[in-house]
Amino acid sequence: MNTTTLRDNAKAAALAAWPIYGATVPTGQYGITTTGEVAPVLSTLRDGTDLAAVWTEFSEVLDIWNKDRRKLTDLLAFRTVNAGEAVPQNITPALFEQATEIGVPQAAGTPGDSLMLGYQFTDYDIATRLTRLFLRGADVRQVRAIMDNILTGDTTLTTGEILKSIFGKTRRKNPEGFTVYDLYDGVAPGPPPYLGRQFPTEETHYITSATEQVDAGDAEHLIRLVTRKGFSKETGATLLLLCNPDEAEHVMSWRANQPSRPPEGAETIDDVPVARWDFVPSESQPPYLSGDGGELIGEPVPGSFHDIPVLGSYGEALVIQSDYVPSGYIAAVATYGPNSDRNVVGFREWPDASQQGLRLMPGNWSGVPLVESFATRGFGTGVRRRGGAAVCQITTEPAYTAPAFITHR
Repeated sequence: MNTTTLRDNAKAAALAAWPIYGATVPTGQYGITTTGEVAPVLSTLRDGTDLAAVWTEFSEVLDIWNKDRRKLTDLLAFRTVNAGEAVPQNITPALFEQATEIGVPQAAGTPGDSLMLGYQFTDYDIATRLTRLFLRGADVRQVRAIMDNILTGDTTLTTGEILKSIFGKTRRKNPEGFTVYDLYDGVAPGPPPYLGRQFPTEETHYITSATEQVDAGDAEHLIRLVTRKGFSKETGATLLLLCNPDEAEHVMSWRANQPSRPPEGAETIDDVPVARWDFVPSESQPPYLSGDGGELIGEPVPGSFHDIPVLGSYGEALVIQSDYVPSGYIAAVATYGPNSDRNVVGFREWPDASQQGLRLMPGNWSGVPLVESFATRGFGTGVRRRGGAAVCQITTEPAYTAPAFITHR
């Protein structure tokens, strides 16, 4: 059999095998290309870096990446391997009773009324396909740039899905049949009572500002919704006010006893909500003088919280600015620290620890794994503490509309 016949047979086999994930239709200049030659195995980059060493480096980077939990998402979430679980929805303390000579006391249970809720789970992946010719001409910085891009994509995916659980006013079912809840959305089951305070079933933690610009009244409303259900300093929580840079600019202008935005429409200045507190920049922000006497009353908050930059404080809330928070929205979220079971969102992973986190696997080119490799992560989210966060959309529309998060293809 001549070379032409071998090539034609190989091409026919490739066409029969199509579609291959990540490929395009094999027509013209795109798709699967066949060759009559076998190129020698490549072992180093242009700068002499050994490909096996780069592969080992990437594996070590992923180990560090998966162990580094000091991110915004870790302050909002709790890691679990369960498809569903009963989670207390308030933090009601156990009450003692008067002792008797003969009787025995009742046993303490979980802190609060529990709700059976679930978490989604989905596998995500992305490939790197670096040709022999690219690797031959590349140095290690170019290859690392591709890995950095994957790590950024992983942050976008995980952070976006966690925030989507908070900002998305949607209930779903997971494959195991459990309801994946949102925050309190005005539909039963509603908030349970907390220390004698009752809440209507139709109470919602998704509100709108009714104005085009955020004001202090919006933030204070969110703070009340969360703290009055027991998610406050008294129970060990730290309140975060999450803002996009667009809204953060307005938050930084709030001063106690002053209107917190310009009038809109038919409003007069007397109609504008007055701020209860000053926004106080954190220690990491530029120095400033207070408006009354040029003195600072109290101490500014630290410039970071669990390694997350802090813009400042408003009342008891730390103001956190993040591009991952959608423009036109703010949220008050109670956190009990990284990976606390009292945090708002559940972050579900596969029970087998070897299948958790962001993983890098060699592709079909076993001799040179960097030619083709796969980065994969399996996880899902769902709200755990429905009263632990509240969201405000900055809009004149009366009904809340969830923002769009582009987290994956």
